[in-house]
Order: sequence, then C-alpha cells, then structure tokens
Amino acid sequence: MKTVISLLFLLLLIQQPLAWSQPDIALQVARIDSMSDNDKAILSYQLMLRERSDLDAKTRIKILNHMGQRYFGKGDNGALIRYLDQACKLAIKAGLNREVSALYNNLGIGYQSAGLYDSSLWYYQRSVAAATKYGTTISAAKPWLNMGLLYNRLKRYAPAIGAYNKAHMIAVAQKDTAMLAACYLNLGALYAGRYTPDSLGKAKLLLEEALQLTRRQGYDDIKHKANYSLGLMMENNGRPSEAVPYYEAARNIPISEYDDCIPLLSLGHAYLKMGQLRKAQRALDSGLAKARRMVPAPDYLCDFYLYYAQLLRAQKKPEQAAAFYEQYIDLSDSLRGAQTQARIDRLQREYESEKRDNELVKKELVISRQQAALQRKNMIVCAIIILGATAIALMAWYGRGRRRKQRLQQEKAVWVATFEGEERERQRISRELHDGIGGALSNARRWFATIGSEHPHLLRESDYGQALDLLDGTLADVRQTAHRLMPQWLLKHGLVKAVELYCLQARRATSKNISFEYLGYVGEMGHRLHLMLYRCIQELLENAVRHSGASIILVQLSGHDDLLQVTVEDNGNGFDASAAEAGIGMAHITRGIEHIGGKVDIRTAPGKGTSITFELKYA
Repeated sequence: MKTVISLLFLLLLIQQPLAWSQPDIALQVARIDSMSDNDKAILSYQLMLRERSDLDAKTRIKILNHMGQRYFGKGDNGALIRYLDQACKLAIKAGLNREVSALYNNLGIGYQSAGLYDSSLWYYQRSVAAATKYGTTISAAKPWLNMGLLYNRLKRYAPAIGAYNKAHMIAVAQKDTAMLAACYLNLGALYAGRYTPDSLGKAKLLLEEALQLTRRQGYDDIKHKANYSLGLMMENNGRPSEAVPYYEAARNIPISEYDDCIPLLSLGHAYLKMGQLRKAQRALDSGLAKARRMVPAPDYLCDFYLYYAQLLRAQKKPEQAAAFYEQYIDLSDSLRGAQTQARIDRLQREYESEKRDNELVKKELVISRQQAALQRKNMIVCAIIILGATAIALMAWYGRGRRRKQRLQQEKAVWVATFEGEERERQRISRELHDGIGGALSNARRWFATIGSEHPHLLRESDYGQALDLLDGTLADVRQTAHRLMPQWLLKHGLVKAVELYCLQARRATSKNISFEYLGYVGEMGHRLHLMLYRCIQELLENAVRHSGASIILVQLSGHDDLLQVTVEDNGNGFDASAAEAGIGMAHITRGIEHIGGKVDIRTAPGKGTSITFELKYA
C-alpha cells in the first residue's frame, strides 16, 4: 500500500511541472519557487530544464541559481557551487553581464559555507569588480558586506572594518537604508566581540544607530538582531541588568513563532546572574516549552537544560537539577551524533551527485568525439582553401605588427628617458632646496634667534614675531617641497608603506577623510616601477584633494597572484572623463601605465564622484 501511495505521489510530482501548455514561463518558475519541499522543487527545476527547449538564457540562469539555493538549503554546498558555476558560464557566454555580479556573490557565500575562504574572498572581489564595471541587479555593497563578515570570521578585524566601511559608503551613496542598517549592525557586532572599553563604546553607538534606522524604516530582522546584540554585549560585560531591556525588546519583535526562544534563553540567564530566580524561571519555562516543540530539536535546547539545572540548584532542588543536567548531557551527545551523521549524509549526496555528473560527462564525450570527427573532415577542406589567403594576410599583418612594435618600443624608450630625466631633475632641485635654500633659511633663522637674545626688546615687537613666523613657515614649506620631489619614504620603506605614510600626511594637512587600504600581497617590481606608481598615486591624490570637492577619499592597493591593482576614488563632484583623458596629467599617467603593460580605467560623471583604477601584471 505504501508503495502504491509513493508511486501516485511521484506521478503527481512529475505531472505538476510538465503543464507546458501554460504560455507564461515566468509564472511556472514562480510556482516552483513557492514550493516548501526542496527535493520536490529541485526535481521540478530539472524537468523544466530538460523538457523546455524554448527557455531563454536569462530564465535558465535563474533556474540554475534557484536550484543551487535549494541544494544550499539541504546543506549541499558542492551542488550549490556546481550549479552557480554553470549559471556564471552561461551568463558570460550570453553577454548577460549584469547578472554576473550577483552570481559571483552567491558563489562566494557557497565557498565560505564550505570553508574555502580564499576562493570565497576571490569571488566576492570579482562580484565587486563586475558590479563596478557593468552595473548589477544587486547593490555592490552586498559583496563588500559579505567580505567584511568573512574577514570578521577569520579574526582579521582591520580589513573587515575596511570592507564594512566600503559597503557603508555605497549604501550612503545609493540611499539604501536597509544596507546602511546592516552595516551598522555588523560593525557594532564586530566591536562588541573585542571586549575593550573603546570598542564597547563604538559597538553601542553603532548598534543604537542601527536601531534608530529600524525605528524609522522597519526592518524587523535587523531590529531583532541589534537588540539581541546589545543585550549580549551588556551581559558579557558584566552588566546583566542593562541587558534585560534589550532581550525583552528582541523577544517582542514578531519575526516568526520561535524567534523569541534565544532571547528568552539569554533573558533567563541574565535574571539567573542577577539572582532574580522567579523571573529567570518564567523566561526559561516559556522558551523551553517552545524549543521542545521544534522538530528537529535546536542546538540551544541543550543550553535551556543547562541553565534550568543551574536555576534548580540555586533554588535548593538538587534532585530536579540533576535530572535536567542528565537531559543536557544526553541531548549534547545526541546532537553531536546527529551532526556527524549529517556530515556523512552530505558527503554521500555529494558522491552520488558527482557520480551522476561523471556518467553524463562520459556520454557527452562520446557525442563530442563523433561530432569532432565530422568537423575534422570539413575543416580539412576549408583549411586548404583558406590557407593561401591566410598566408598572404599573415605576412601583411606581421609587417604591420613589426612596424607597430618598433614604434611602441621607440615611444617607450622616449618615455623612460623622459621619466628618468624628470626624476634626476627633481632630485637635483630637491638637493638644492634642502642644502642650498634650506641651509640659508636655517642660518637666517638662527641669526634672528641670536638677534632676539641680544636685543630682548625685539621679542616684544609684533613685527619681529611675524617675521620669525614667516621665516619658520617658509623653511617648513621648502623642506616639504624638497621631500615631495625626492620621496625618502619610498627608498626606506617600499611602495606600500610609502603610499600609506603619504596618505596619512595628506590627511593631517587637509580636512579630508583620506583612508588607505592594502589587500593581498604586492610583490617586488623594481625601484623604477615603484617610483612611477608612487608618482601616479601622488598626482591622483593631489588632484582629488585640490579639485574634486570630495570629503571622503580612498586609496587602495591590492595584489592577487601576478596582478597589482591601484584604485583612487572619492565622493566629489566628478568630471567629464572624455575631456579629462585629453588633459596633460591623465594622458601622462595613461601613457606611463600602458608603456609598462598595464591599463587604466576611469569611471566618473559630473556630480557622481570619481574612481580611477589601473592594473599591472608583474612577474
């Protein structure tokens, strides 16, 4: 009887997605999306992909993405990554570049869940790059936020804060209040976990800011988490009485039927620490009743049993306390066994999925070999016809290419000679300023000081003091100019530290919020390239400070494998990129980067800020 019922159910399951007479494909996909059963939805998606030959590329990408998410819901990260990878390849092949960023972001989540953090970080970075280059169906703030979560999980707090700040900057620019609240929430949680007086103060301010946004805009999920995080921070900081109002607020936010279980657990624990046993018992009783009704049992049910045992021990009920403690031990052992079995089941599913994929690949290989044999015959005939024309075209192309190569080599040699000549002239002028004019000004300063000591009445004269201040300011300007012309930081510390120190100096000298980020690893490229890159960054940063009207400026150096990427961006007035590229400064930078095998990308528009990126490969 069970077999008959199962067959009837399977027949209904197969017939449901095969109602191909419906012309609205989007409605069919939406109906499958609404299914609560992951296995049933996956089977429906697979049948739709196999049976419907009229699906366009965008719909196939959507189905592959949703299939991956369903497998992710079952804990199968391998299947998630496999289907998202297929969707990415299809999107790139079909030219649907605006879909790529969202797929890369989801791949990053899949690799992060699988514990492959390097790959996860790489896909998050690609998602940001694709969103910046093509525009995207998701905000570019999402991969930055996910990057921050990954860095925070790896306890790399500085890059995590940098990624959160980047997401925050984009959310402010796009007026995305939900993302802004999420940034405040995660930054606050990061600072709350560090347990220092300074970080706890920052955490409270950020989490309260997230709450302010949720009070105006809604976002119950963020409001719930922000209240709970504030309560947990207070309790962990030895202030359980201040944690109680936040736990109460979290449990009163209606997200789902059981979302108040964890706040009730923490509320009972806080009351237990305060010695208010009746209130602790009411909170634990309410939460424990709900947690026991959940199927499967949640992990935190163990904590309910443990805290209830502690409560009963405090109430002088040792026998009942021992019974709850035994339940805590039994459930802990059971959950550990269930987790082990779940891992075994997941590995088995991955093995079976891989086996099916291998069989499919073998069949496709046989077909491709047959097609290749036929294609080889056709290609031999075509090759004989094309070969003669190709040889003539190649000879002409080779001649033009050689002449072009010679011209580029000559231009590069002229540019290198010009650059080195400019650097020698800068060094000469720097030495003359420092040793000549600077020395003369220093002697004049000492002379003024001697005159002042010999004639004390001059010290009371305002003209004498103004003249001395003017002399000091001029001497400082001469020394600063000499240092800019010959960057000693670059010689002493290398490119990364030199750029960081220059940004710090620029921030102190102006009212701008100038920040520096360093991601990955920048390898050795030789002093000439380091000097040229330093000059380019110096010129771009000075242009942003002087002309952009920006309040926030970011300088970022990142290295991955053999690729170096430098980005200077601001939230200023922007400009006409076509007119800027014709200018002397940008033309000089662009030619310099291109002569050493790099490329420059300028993204700006009047009133929309500026982002200038150049990439360079090095051995």
